[in-house]
Amino acid sequence: MTASRLSRLSVSFALARATCITCDGQGVLERIVQLGVPRRKIHLVCHGVDTEDFNSEKKDPGFKHKLQLPADSLTVISLRNLRPVYDVESLIRAAPIVLARVPRTRFIVAGNGAQRSYLESLARSLGVADAIRFVGLISNDELPQYLASSDVYVSTSLSDSGISASTAEAMASQLPVVVTDVSDNREWVKDGEGGFVVPPKQPTALAHAIVYLLQNKSARTEFGAINRKIIQQRNEYQEQMKLVERLYQELMLG
Repeated sequence: MTASRLSRLSVSFALARATCITCDGQGVLERIVQLGVPRRKIHLVCHGVDTEDFNSEKKDPGFKHKLQLPADSLTVISLRNLRPVYDVESLIRAAPIVLARVPRTRFIVAGNGAQRSYLESLARSLGVADAIRFVGLISNDELPQYLASSDVYVSTSLSDSGISASTAEAMASQLPVVVTDVSDNREWVKDGEGGFVVPPKQPTALAHAIVYLLQNKSARTEFGAINRKIIQQRNEYQEQMKLVERLYQELMLG
């Protein structure tokens, strides 16, 4: 028996005996159903975002000075770790296209990972290193300020479960977003309304979406407001935790 088949059987065995199953993405839910689990046993629960912590009012007036960015710069932020699955390489390759159209753009690349040295080298080889800040891991205390002080959020991931925590936090912070067409992203981001959903591993398409948002302040404002409302309605932390509490109560009552 192959390792993959053994793993599948083990997962199916555990799921079949579970009384209640939670997951954070519609795609994952459908996959669990395909493994033979009754739909009634599965509950969709998002990680949730505390919209009091993540909001546009957390903007830091000294943000650009701290990162040594030009005062008139427009900032694009990525929070995904620097691993192949998150394909931050596509953002680096999109940077020259964006800069050709909007030279005052600066890119904030957060997170760490095995690809950091490679991505820094790639930025140098493309001649865009001066426009990119690799800032490493951002503390939870600083994250709301980083998002609220940025202009556009980008996620280039090749795979997620539901909506990624960082994308939801960016939306709560009233940012327009550019995300790849994977997992549940289209369930959360309405293409052309809250941002753009682009094909994975397509730096040119990614660049064009970023340029549009950078060149259209009114669109950034409108899209950001739409995104915050979506998170408040569907992914508010307190509401998601109330759902978990109800599930526990139902289990205890049998």
